[in-house]
Amino acid sequence: MLSRKEPDGGCLAVLSSCFKGRDGTGSEDLQPPRPTNAVTVEKNSSPTAQQRESTPSISQQSKTAEPSPSPSSAIVGSGSSSSVQVSDQISSPTKLPGTQLSLWQEAYETADGNTQKWIDENVQEWTENTNPFPELVDLVRSSEKKHDEKVWKVEIGGRAISPRDYTNKVTCCLTAIGDIAINFAPAPSPIVWNAVKKLLQTNVSQMEDLVCIMGCTDMVLCLIRRGIVYQEVYLSDHPVSNSHEDLRTKLVRVYKSCLEFLAFVHEELKQGNLKRFFSALLEPGHGKDRVLDVKALEQELESSARACEAVVNQTRSNKHLELLKSLQLPLKKIDDGVIAVLAKLEEREKTKVMDYISTIRVGGHHNEKCTTRTEGTCEWLVAHKKFREWEESSCSSMFWLQGSMGSGKSYLSSKVIDRYLVCEEDGKDTVSQHDEGFGFFYCYRSDPSRRTTVSILRSYIRQLSEVPGRPGCVHRASVELWKSGQNIQNDLTITKCKDTLMEFINGYPRVTLVLDALDECEDETKRELAELFQDLMRNSRGILKIFIASRKELDIEGYLEPFQDHRSLVYISTSDNAGDIERFITNEMTKVAPQWKSISDETKLRVKSTLVTKSDGMFRWAYLQWQYLKKFRMNTQIVQRLESLPQTLSAAYDEIYNRFEPDDFQRLMLQRAIRWVLFAKRPLNTMALLAAIETESERVDGDKAFDKSDLSEPTLEYICQDLLARDPVLDIWKFPHASVAEHFLLKAEPWIQCAKADIAISLITLLRDCCKDFDTVWPPAGLKEKWEKEVPFEYEVSLWFDGFEPDPNGPLNPGPLYPRHPLQRYTHREWFNHVNDIPAQDPKLSDVVQVLKLFLGDEGPRRSSAEYKIFCKYIVSGMRLPYTFRWNTVTPSWNSAFGIIAMNLTRLLPGWWDKDIDLSELNADGQDLLTIAAMTGHASLCEDLLLRGCEINRKVDSKSQSALGAALGIGRIDIVEYLLRQGANPNLAMNGQSLLCLASSKGVEYIRAMLDAGADPNIHCSKHPMYGCADICALSMAASQGDIDGMKALVEAGAEVNPKYADPDSESPLESAVRRESNFTFIRDHPRYDCSRLLLELGADANIRMDAYLVRYQSPLEAAVSVHSTDFARALIEHGADIETPMELQGYGNILAYAVEKGDVDFARFLINHGADAHSPLKLGDAGSILTAASFSPESSLDMLKFVIEEVHVDLRQLEWPGFPRQERGLMLNYRFAKREEDEEKIKAQIESLEERKRYLSSLADINWDD
Repeated sequence: MLSRKEPDGGCLAVLSSCFKGRDGTGSEDLQPPRPTNAVTVEKNSSPTAQQRESTPSISQQSKTAEPSPSPSSAIVGSGSSSSVQVSDQISSPTKLPGTQLSLWQEAYETADGNTQKWIDENVQEWTENTNPFPELVDLVRSSEKKHDEKVWKVEIGGRAISPRDYTNKVTCCLTAIGDIAINFAPAPSPIVWNAVKKLLQTNVSQMEDLVCIMGCTDMVLCLIRRGIVYQEVYLSDHPVSNSHEDLRTKLVRVYKSCLEFLAFVHEELKQGNLKRFFSALLEPGHGKDRVLDVKALEQELESSARACEAVVNQTRSNKHLELLKSLQLPLKKIDDGVIAVLAKLEEREKTKVMDYISTIRVGGHHNEKCTTRTEGTCEWLVAHKKFREWEESSCSSMFWLQGSMGSGKSYLSSKVIDRYLVCEEDGKDTVSQHDEGFGFFYCYRSDPSRRTTVSILRSYIRQLSEVPGRPGCVHRASVELWKSGQNIQNDLTITKCKDTLMEFINGYPRVTLVLDALDECEDETKRELAELFQDLMRNSRGILKIFIASRKELDIEGYLEPFQDHRSLVYISTSDNAGDIERFITNEMTKVAPQWKSISDETKLRVKSTLVTKSDGMFRWAYLQWQYLKKFRMNTQIVQRLESLPQTLSAAYDEIYNRFEPDDFQRLMLQRAIRWVLFAKRPLNTMALLAAIETESERVDGDKAFDKSDLSEPTLEYICQDLLARDPVLDIWKFPHASVAEHFLLKAEPWIQCAKADIAISLITLLRDCCKDFDTVWPPAGLKEKWEKEVPFEYEVSLWFDGFEPDPNGPLNPGPLYPRHPLQRYTHREWFNHVNDIPAQDPKLSDVVQVLKLFLGDEGPRRSSAEYKIFCKYIVSGMRLPYTFRWNTVTPSWNSAFGIIAMNLTRLLPGWWDKDIDLSELNADGQDLLTIAAMTGHASLCEDLLLRGCEINRKVDSKSQSALGAALGIGRIDIVEYLLRQGANPNLAMNGQSLLCLASSKGVEYIRAMLDAGADPNIHCSKHPMYGCADICALSMAASQGDIDGMKALVEAGAEVNPKYADPDSESPLESAVRRESNFTFIRDHPRYDCSRLLLELGADANIRMDAYLVRYQSPLEAAVSVHSTDFARALIEHGADIETPMELQGYGNILAYAVEKGDVDFARFLINHGADAHSPLKLGDAGSILTAASFSPESSLDMLKFVIEEVHVDLRQLEWPGFPRQERGLMLNYRFAKREEDEEKIKAQIESLEERKRYLSSLADINWDD
């Protein structure tokens, strides 16, 4: 016998260090069994062939779990059977024993002879208390794995069907039934589970057959789930009645049909006829009669259950109520695969990422609809047959809810949103813990931020960045967006948003998007969204469900027409909402019941019937008429009003507007308020709106201006009733309905026609007067000296403007000329946008031009006014983020030409702005006029300046280098293409970065434009310590961005995959792809994985050495293994990566040691098959050998230990080999131990696994474990 003392390393060190707490102390409650101080094994004790043959195989034991807190938690993981939240043994409740079994027994006995014979042949011994669900889920997952995992969709009948969605449905139903069995009734009889098992065990070679099997199984499981819910709610602990007997009889009939259907499907499968089921599965209402009969059973069960409501409703428990509600909600999926695409972030970092992506408060918009939606309304939509078919289908599709103006589409959308939205208070509800993505958006005509494509997409991205089942985690694609956006010029484009959404759809089991009021967006936005949705549905690998609510307009019909060609568009009308209107009126009458005591029932009934009939589905019209009617207290008044109701919604608005006479000051105040809200670039709060009305009145009305005492919020609310409304949460003024704004725009009265010019004049005047008095408020007393020492000038002004610094000498009640007043802040941000919006035919355009020249300097652009200079120095400095230019852009401020170009004001100042123009002049940043025009995105100005003689390839500032660099920096493909057509040089560099490399960061269309114009695909960037480019070349940039199309374009143009740089330490394209994030996980459905594979296939060096100073890895293989991406590691090894690559920085001896310690048998087998050495001592790590690592590493397993002993045949004496102390090598922190999860359940499982492995080793050799 060999014995030795406890060494510094080896298996004992592994055990002691793995189970230590972070503070260095062990856990008393979770101390694992420790080995002896000396491990001795008998000489020549490697297992013999006989020992290896007699070693028992690993028994598959189902893990137990606590019962889920919600009976409706029909959620399942896609990874393994351990995700199923049910226990192995299901305890049977004492009430009504045998009810489940007796119903199924009756069903069996009444089934046809062929079905009984089929069941007799397949029913196995399955005890009543055995949990069948883990085995059934395993069958589903194994069937899924047998088919090619790259087959994401199957084309059937013009539709792209997702097989995985069908398998997820089956596992969801199985888990839901299991949850009910744990919490309430026993699981159904083994008869049905053996029948289901028989069908799932059928081997099929075609994916279409698998889809049919899963689809038919799902139909049966849905009926079983509904049946056991009805049994629990209606048949347990309730007196027997005719309705209960009817339900019991119906359940037997349904169960009988389920058994017969399963037998029928199995026989059809044997005959090769299963494909005939496809049409019925995809389009309910069409197809085989047998499928339709089964689908009809669900409605029959519902009908019988409703008859039991009268008896049960009074005594039903909350748990039973939850059970019934669960039947009305869609089953949500859990997919463990999403873990790979999520990153754990600190709350502060997460907030930064989210706020960068979007700050639109969609939750507030939704709450506004929910709080005003009458309870019980809108239910008809989510119960509609077409809606349920759209929701339940396993293919990407769009649902279009059409409705006329004022028909309540937004309230219907809010009901759909409620169906999918998980609120914070639902966070601990099991049914809420799923991995499906969901996003919604309410478009709004009067708020520009709520009707542009990019703002809508950014909001979707923010919402999809998180999934309910993974709190604290954010999708890695969102983190990448944030990191790339730290460069102020690198904003989010439609293309970037689309690529990010594609990653979400590919990574989540399902994504649902709701878009309300598409008709309130600009035509360009409608077109862009329709094209983007079509592209996502066609090219994504996942399931995308899109719900759109809008009016039925011709342009929207045209944009959505391509969806009809692919049979992926479902649409219905809001004409079914008469019941909602009636319910609304009934509810409102209840509220005014005390005031309507004198109103007869006959009159009330007449009110209800008249409003429902005359509304013609227009919810808004019915609401407005009720606002009139509820004020009356006499029957005669009400009847007279009912006889004189306005016929249309537009007539109703006219009636409200005409409350005030034409010469009434209240009408003038109403007009001013309406047009400010109508044409504002962003919503105004009360203080800003009242100030806007006041300043305009003082400028226009003179002595007849409104008295300041009349300008109050209550007065404004009274005058604007039902035409404008104040949002009490956001404190902004808006139209209560989009139809109000549309009404006044269509009427086009003179006070509306001249509104744009009048508002622009008011804003320019406000800005000029503010700048004139600016020296009275700046610098703030007591702060100037502090700021000059501590912060840059631009930042100090910005802080003061935003109110982050106090103003001790500021006015107590500041007026609109005070720089920090809300109206003045709005003016600073938006004045020139208002000016640019004025059409050329506006009758007041000349008045605007006159005021504008006075502000800029009436003597010409080369002699600016004092007010304009103040604007450049202070206002522009304080508005750095809202503006697309900086203070230096418009400096020197004595020459207003720079500002006129930056703000695109040339259209209004022909012959004045270009008087004595000098095209060679440069601003403070060294930019010429052409570069400024390109940088601020003014395409027409670029064309005009080139015609005037600007040099297109003039080298200007180092930041932009040229006009082309400026256009690339802001991501304007139209300007880029125009400049290239005019001869712009694509081979320049900007800040050390080649323009082609910059183009690669923007997308493939930019790359192609540059290459077509003659860009060198192998041009290199400089590696300047401050301004250099980390990616060095365009191919590296495209690889790091995950842009495989861009990479292909560069390679086709001749880009080298192994470029030779002047600096040998520069990164190759493969290294850039790997380096992008040190904690990035290479997963199959991430674009960067595909880019890396493409580079390897094109001959990239798989053994490139990486800079360990920047990342924690010294080679691509070490990086892939360290982030647990075995797929990418396999690819590297298959393309020549050194399999003995050390993992020094991670604390492992080699790649095989990592795989063994992690318990990854498949990966370890792959490594050994490709030459990895399992028989030599490890030169690094606590485990001195592969056997020691397999035996004692916490994350290893009995499977791994048996593998290395029985298949690899390692010598048992490896247990005596010493480990290699990490401290002697001076290694970096061992990340395995620093990141060990403090998870009690995991530690307990590891302890159990160590005990199993210890017993196994003891059975093979004489091993002593001494204390």
